[in-house]
Amino acid sequence: MNMIPRLLQHYGLAGILFLSILIGSCTHNPVFDEVTELPSEGWMVGDTLEFNIAISDTAAEYDVFIHVRNEKTYSYSNLWLFIQTTAPNGQTLSDTLEILLADEQGNWLGKGIGNINTLLSPYLNRVSFRYRGIYLFRIVQGMRDEQLKGILDIGLRVDQHE
Repeated sequence: MNMIPRLLQHYGLAGILFLSILIGSCTHNPVFDEVTELPSEGWMVGDTLEFNIAISDTAAEYDVFIHVRNEKTYSYSNLWLFIQTTAPNGQTLSDTLEILLADEQGNWLGKGIGNINTLLSPYLNRVSFRYRGIYLFRIVQGMRDEQLKGILDIGLRVDQHE
């Protein structure tokens, strides 16, 4: 994984230390948190990102978030995603999600350092998973570009709701 060299290139050592302290001070109760680095040439329209989340507590409620890290040269103010969730029993749910990356004035939402912007966008709030086991989340970009440039990373975070 080339994540550390990319972080050093974009943020420098001081930025990485700051991000580490900031991330370590968060009070969320993560069940799953994974980010996938996209190819530098762009996210192809058919490329599917997969995340496997192990759920053991079916009585708990969870909050699900999508991580988006983009270059500030990204051509759009939003990102459309097609998300398919498959439960351990094989039941599948398909969803379409629009994530706003910038406001109407063109100001990037989330946090930015240099030419990079990071946003943690809510996807599902207080959801219960009915079955114990592995839930497979598949994410595909839903923009009109065959090769979407400017999106660097996509991730999924699942927190147990407190």
